[in-house]
Amino acid sequence: MAARYHEIMKTKNFLPFTLDHLTPKMVQKAKDELKETDEIRRPAIEQLRKLVLTEKNLKCPTNDEYLIQFLRARKFDVKKAFTLLQTKYQVKKAYPEIYDDIDVNELRKVISAGIFYSFPYRDEDGCAVIVLQLCDEGERPHGSDLIQIRRIRKKKKKISRHDRLNDRVAKLCDHLPQSNGF
Repeated sequence: MAARYHEIMKTKNFLPFTLDHLTPKMVQKAKDELKETDEIRRPAIEQLRKLVLTEKNLKCPTNDEYLIQFLRARKFDVKKAFTLLQTKYQVKKAYPEIYDDIDVNELRKVISAGIFYSFPYRDEDGCAVIVLQLCDEGERPHGSDLIQIRRIRKKKKKISRHDRLNDRVAKLCDHLPQSNGF
């Protein structure tokens, strides 16, 4: 059955979860929706880097790959991207227990529980599909666990530039707890 699934997905031109390139459709989407072009990208990164380096109280990475995430999130508006970056580090400072104290064993339990996983193929728009199963209260991970898992995945580059270009899609399973009135 799995072989048939892969055959169907390939004949319908669905992209695999893991990509090593941007498709022409993704490049066009970056231009249309994010205002990202070769002419805009380099100067915007340099402007954002300059703002970060001149901000005394902000210590963060300044490599291109890191900064471009904030530029894409704010459609290459450098001032808005810088504000977003500052806000991220203010939240990180206000909630160090979420960002600094990672309990690896606890995260392994959450990951191995199968609470979330990704489909092997992207949807018709090229978005990676991540499934989060809602479960009973006793099995539900704490919100900070999910944030930490996302951070670890991002650090390991499993959340790729393709996913940063495309909107992420969340599919919720029908395992809603019965006791909370839904």
